[in-house]
Amino acid sequence: MHEDLNDTQLAHMPRGKGCVESCTLCVHKVDAGDNTTACAQACPEQAILFGDLNDAGSEIAQHLAAYASKEIRADLGLNTGVRYTGI
Repeated sequence: MHEDLNDTQLAHMPRGKGCVESCTLCVHKVDAGDNTTACAQACPEQAILFGDLNDAGSEIAQHLAAYASKEIRADLGLNTGVRYTGI
């Protein structure tokens, strides 16, 4: 059961307690100009990279050009922009 919304909830996450949702790739951080995700910031080994795949000079684009990667369930044609290396 969801809780009533109140002023203590984050503007970018106005959901009640217990509401499960998928990752938003920290759209609120990107929109604010942070250009990274909480996961990428917290990952000390840089196992998670985040960036603009359309910018050939970006770290993520260069990494994907150098290493083979896969999109999970590419057969669905969703093109989520999420790629995995080493699988």
